Amino acid sequence: MEGFDEDVHYSYITRLRADNRLPDRRTREADGTNQESSQPPFAYWATATLFNILRLPPDNGAILNKLRDSRNLWFTPPDPWHRTDNFNVYFHGGVGEELFAPPEIVTGDRVGRLLSLAFGVLAVIGAYGAAREVFRRESWTLVATAIFAFTPQMLHISAVISNDASAVAFATLTIWQALVVLRHGATSRRLLLIGLLLGLAGLSKVNALLILPGVALALLINWRTRRLPLRQLIATGLLVVLPFVVVFGPWVAYGIVTYQSPLGLETHSAFENPNLPPPTIPQFLGALVPVYMSYWGKLGNGGTWMNPIVYVLFTGLVGLSLLGYATFLFSRRHPRLTPLTVQQALILLIIAMALFAGLMQWLLRLFAIYLAIHGRLMYPAHAAVAILLTGGLYLLDCFLRGRYTQILRLYAVGLPMTAGLLIAPLAIYATYAPPIILTRQQLPALQGTPIDFDHTVRLLGYTQSNPFIHEDSLHTITLCWEILQPTKRIGAYSVKVLDVGDVVAIRTSVLGLGHYDLGIWKPGDIFCDAVDIALDKPLAAGQTYDVLVNLIDWKATTLDGTALDLPRIAQVISPAGDMRSTVNETWQNTTIEFPGFADLEGVAINGSLAAGQTLRLDFLWAVKGQTTNNWSQFIHLVGPQNSVVLADKIPGAGRYPTWAWSSGEKVVDQWQIAVPPDLPPGDYTIQIGFYRQDTGERVLVTQDGKSAPDSAATVFKFKVK
Repeated sequence: MEGFDEDVHYSYITRLRADNRLPDRRTREADGTNQESSQPPFAYWATATLFNILRLPPDNGAILNKLRDSRNLWFTPPDPWHRTDNFNVYFHGGVGEELFAPPEIVTGDRVGRLLSLAFGVLAVIGAYGAAREVFRRESWTLVATAIFAFTPQMLHISAVISNDASAVAFATLTIWQALVVLRHGATSRRLLLIGLLLGLAGLSKVNALLILPGVALALLINWRTRRLPLRQLIATGLLVVLPFVVVFGPWVAYGIVTYQSPLGLETHSAFENPNLPPPTIPQFLGALVPVYMSYWGKLGNGGTWMNPIVYVLFTGLVGLSLLGYATFLFSRRHPRLTPLTVQQALILLIIAMALFAGLMQWLLRLFAIYLAIHGRLMYPAHAAVAILLTGGLYLLDCFLRGRYTQILRLYAVGLPMTAGLLIAPLAIYATYAPPIILTRQQLPALQGTPIDFDHTVRLLGYTQSNPFIHEDSLHTITLCWEILQPTKRIGAYSVKVLDVGDVVAIRTSVLGLGHYDLGIWKPGDIFCDAVDIALDKPLAAGQTYDVLVNLIDWKATTLDGTALDLPRIAQVISPAGDMRSTVNETWQNTTIEFPGFADLEGVAINGSLAAGQTLRLDFLWAVKGQTTNNWSQFIHLVGPQNSVVLADKIPGAGRYPTWAWSSGEKVVDQWQIAVPPDLPPGDYTIQIGFYRQDTGERVLVTQDGKSAPDSAATVFKFKVK
């Protein structure tokens, strides 16, 4: 049930069969119908009737309601284009799998999808009929029909249980009949049919009624061009309204009487708080981008995007069509359009604009909750959009005098066919495909120390392309796991980036990134999760962060059984870059160099360099090369009688070790030191250096081009009297 809201649509059907009445909107959370509880009932009634005709076993909804217990609550992929998580709403296999075992759910889902497919076929027939009314050439009629039928979103609407398929079907048939009226006139039978189809469209989904302005305009134009009397216009309206009211009216009356709501919008969360802030203009314009892309294809419940190039190509198709209209308006080389063609174009444009206006109103209302909405809400006008697109291509072809007819048609038909029949299925497969089980020989070179979780799952180690992290970007770390023994538990885990206990970024998922959960693994299975972590909080320049991995509600231990409260697996680096702008200092130049690593480009002192004083020393390092060593830096006070350790620590207050420094960086390192108050009189020097933690050996340093004695360079001198 990975179709958009497919589970709640199915719950509506189940409740309709079990209770033989519409769902109670006040108990929508309890019966699983949620926001769909107020949707018009036709699509659900048709599916429930089909279930009864086929004598599918009844389901009182008790099993389906339990599906919430097996939802993937840890699904948080931060990258819509290169994600590795799947979009399963529910787990398949292991815990919760028994919820899918009853055949009535599996069979019902498939039967319901077949009915959606039938509505999709009906919609294609309507689109062909509408296009045939507009285009005199069969070839262009087929182009418009192909754009309508093979758009990935149209295929998806026709492939899952929802009320979109029937709404699109009846709206498209209504558009077809409205265009027939323009060409052939309005007979009583056709007007009654239009009212019936319009009522069925509204009884499927309320937004389908937004085609009404275009249909009304078609009837008005027919009355005006045929110079009919006013009574004929009134009769026309009555013949359309009568079947519409008979079909759609009872549901509206039911809503008013029962819930004081004729359209049932109150079940959507946006209407629970009417004072939600509207988006700003930049936010609104930004939200239009996913709305536009989702019109062409956003698949699955979580929203699987196709390759970005596909959306660029669809935009190219739109651009060519607009270019065709531009040539018609601004060039003399264009075909003469009959008044009928202009009227048809106007009707289709009004229908498309009305659906778009409704979409924008919905976006403004829901923005504070959902940030963007789905372009499929415009699909009752999809036939109008497809015909208008094709019309622009036809005009462009006329302007080009037919020299590129085959290329234009191939592009217009080949793009949606390739996207809908090939690219979209591949995108869905990549999203829902089972994981790849590896052998030990296929494992990458891993870093880190293995960690066991309840002696059931072992984290073998990790890899990352580089340890550097940046704000407003993704960091990918690949975690490789081994199953030690079978389990029925959910393997939900978190990956956290920590700054001294504060969470900078967190990413949650499930072992295998949701490509079937832990219950199906067998002992010895090895797999790797490429986990993307979104870093959307400010990062300090020149600092390392700890990376922790924790299986939720599992106990982490080392291989010898030692408990790990904080299973840290790695450290990542926020590069220093050029830190000179972070401080306001007047730097004193030095000639101190650590060959092959860094030059001490400048020093600054804040405070008085005297006995008993506390002061701050700032060092400006120009990094020349990288080291894998974690060197400690020392600051010594050397006097006439002895040497005093003023500081000895990892640079960056312990947060930016030397192994993290990168060539080209300008690292500002600040140290707070306290000069002893009881210094005997004499000459003193402050010396610095690095030493290796593993051996205690000091790192070679030069000053004035010569090796510094005892590998300690002098940065300051002062006298105590």
